[in-house]
Amino acid sequence: MSDERRPKQEYYRRLFAQMKKTIDALPTQRMDGSQTLKSLFGQSHETGMRIVRNQMKRFSSS
Repeated sequence: MSDERRPKQEYYRRLFAQMKKTIDALPTQRMDGSQTLKSLFGQSHETGMRIVRNQMKRFSSS
């Protein structure tokens, strides 16, 4: 089974508009999610937090 037709842009516009509306409706949270990350990483939370901090620096500096 193959679909060789190009997707219609209107579907993507509608999808992304709905996604944006949903995200905008979410309650705001504080930006520091260190407590959540610590619970996710468990005992290796220090290593995990270091990795996350480095990645955040990497992507926010561009």
